[in-house]
Amino acid sequence: MKNLIVEDEKTLCAAKLEKPFRAFRKNKRAKKFKDAYFIGDDNFLCDYFFNAVSRQNNKEAVFKGLTYVRSGYETTYREYVLESNPNTKISIKELLSLKGGDSAVFFFADCVGGLENKEKTIKMLKNIFAFMKQSKKARMVVTALLPEIEWFKDETTALSEREYNFYIEKVCKKTPEVQYYLTLEKLCRQAVRDSGLDVRLVRYDNVFASDRWHTPSFDLHGTVKECINKRVVITDEDCVYKSSLTYVPTACYQIFYTFALGRTGHVYNGGEQSVSKDDIKQEIYKTNTDVFSINRNLNSGITHKYNALNCLKITRLAPEVPSMIADGIKHVVSYVAETEYDTTDNVAFYDGKIKNIQALETKILLEIDRICRKHDIKYFLAGGSLLGAVREKGAIEWDDDLDIGMLREDLEKFRKVVESELSDEFYLSGPLNKSGSHYTLDKIRLKGTYFSTNFSSHSVFRDGIFCDVLVYDKTSNNALLRRLHRFILTALTKCIEIKWYNEPRSGYYYRFSKIMLPIFRLIPWGLWHRVFEFFATLFKHQKNAKWLIDTAGKKVNDDPMPNEGLHDIVYVDYEDVKAPIPIDSYPYLFWVYGARYMEKPALCQRRCPHNFGRIDLGKYVFDIDGKTAFREVDIRGELFENETEV
Repeated sequence: MKNLIVEDEKTLCAAKLEKPFRAFRKNKRAKKFKDAYFIGDDNFLCDYFFNAVSRQNNKEAVFKGLTYVRSGYETTYREYVLESNPNTKISIKELLSLKGGDSAVFFFADCVGGLENKEKTIKMLKNIFAFMKQSKKARMVVTALLPEIEWFKDETTALSEREYNFYIEKVCKKTPEVQYYLTLEKLCRQAVRDSGLDVRLVRYDNVFASDRWHTPSFDLHGTVKECINKRVVITDEDCVYKSSLTYVPTACYQIFYTFALGRTGHVYNGGEQSVSKDDIKQEIYKTNTDVFSINRNLNSGITHKYNALNCLKITRLAPEVPSMIADGIKHVVSYVAETEYDTTDNVAFYDGKIKNIQALETKILLEIDRICRKHDIKYFLAGGSLLGAVREKGAIEWDDDLDIGMLREDLEKFRKVVESELSDEFYLSGPLNKSGSHYTLDKIRLKGTYFSTNFSSHSVFRDGIFCDVLVYDKTSNNALLRRLHRFILTALTKCIEIKWYNEPRSGYYYRFSKIMLPIFRLIPWGLWHRVFEFFATLFKHQKNAKWLIDTAGKKVNDDPMPNEGLHDIVYVDYEDVKAPIPIDSYPYLFWVYGARYMEKPALCQRRCPHNFGRIDLGKYVFDIDGKTAFREVDIRGELFENETEV
């Protein structure tokens, strides 16, 4: 479990960089950098940030090269990081021989944990500035983990950048840790003022991950250990002292924004939220209220003391995001206590009904299977449902929809018989049967329920619990024609989406949708769907077709998949029923999920894939077999419903 928690935090850090990384790459006015260097003492923030940038750079390719510079002081953890990236190691001597260039330099120093290597780190920083002087095209972000400072004596709750500088220079005791930080800042100031270097400084007073931490103002991990005995006791003293606290993914996010948008010569207070031990202990309690008990017997009139950083400047620079402190403490509790990480919050959106939803989808699956067996129609589990069947022998715990797949010839046979064969509990919701659904794929839905995404709930039509019927069409063996085929279908899908939503879409398509929507409204729905079907089946008679495309699914614009493995099926266990999967599912699953599809995703990624705006299971939330009487759904609204039970 400990490895899962650490890996989850690395995934969260990388995910936090996704948006700023993409924006930085696409910003034509932003200065570009050839290489990035990650340098510092034995600093866990450097390790996490390097890992996050590495993962995002694999997707967005902002930097041509990433290099983790060895400082000469290595620990087992640092060696592990370096060994996992064997092509990124160079020595400080090798770095100095590179003679500058368009480089991004991220330098990290821990003024508490790295104190014993102070002289080595300072010397290294001076050498880096010398390296930058050779070519002033380089940009540097220095990240300092601050020492503990004295508590403020007045009503001030947080200090801004210059206020903090005055306080630590003129008021605080000159401990070795404080002197260390002042030396680092002085060097940065000289580099900017005297040498004209592009340097900006971001600093954190308390930052943590599950496995390592820098929290001089309070013993965060010690507090967690204190509460592992299942009893959380909160005292007056826990409520008095408040400091800044930052979870490592937020720190990574802020550091990259400081690099991308920060201004030369500026200092930024990094941080996320001001908390006390009281706040921390309450979050510990919330991680598992069934296990922990809490005792808050406090006196009134508690006077608070602060030594927090004011982070307004950096939150204006980096768009403010929801605090992740609660998530971080939850990770620490699982890591320290070595307990299973509770992912139920990931599906709390469904009010405890995810199992009901999956059972109803299995009910739909059995109906589809009955019809397909009767008419000799081949189908197979697809998407996450196929992955669940192969990896979990059933529905994935957090998967909220059911997907089946068909080849085009089987879909055409299915469409001819399905509406006459479906029992009264189900109905076909498709683009060609005037159901009001304008998805480009067919869905089999359950009557008496609603399961609407934020997008589909914008329209008024019957939108119940569903099973997606994905179709895989032949495409050309010629690479250029394949790309053209996919482009046309992607464009048609987006146009249909704009017409159906009937308002300009936000983001990338806003201007296009605003201009074209009046024209789209003039074209009847029947024509839209006939044109889409025409292009989807453009290569249906292609002989010896080597490739297939997901013409009506989410992967319509992805590279095609090999035309193999889907023509024969085998029935396997799925939940408590039998369901068909391709006899060779590897090509399909590799195409959708990559080579590591049998590995479970990081904990933070174990969440339901849809963004729902309305979930209503009607009678089925009380009786999964449908025996409980309930009013019939009226799509106009609940107040239109007949009071007579059905």
